Amino acid sequence: MIYDSALLYERDYDLQYLQGYRFWVADYSSRPKYPYVFDIWQYSSSGHVDGVEGRCDMDLMLIEKDPPEEEESD
Repeated sequence: MIYDSALLYERDYDLQYLQGYRFWVADYSSRPKYPYVFDIWQYSSSGHVDGVEGRCDMDLMLIEKDPPEEEESD
């Protein structure tokens, strides 16, 4: 997995060479502006988690749902 900000991905990397990698994108917009597929969105660096001292990064991991299992009919 490769982690970076949305701006740096486009500026610093030639994305055609990174096709086999997963992406973790830091983008603090209200909606991610990164135009490519990514697996984790870091949406804040100033979150709060009970039991953790100080600010925390806040992330969403996007995973594909499995299709529902078919029920057997009688």
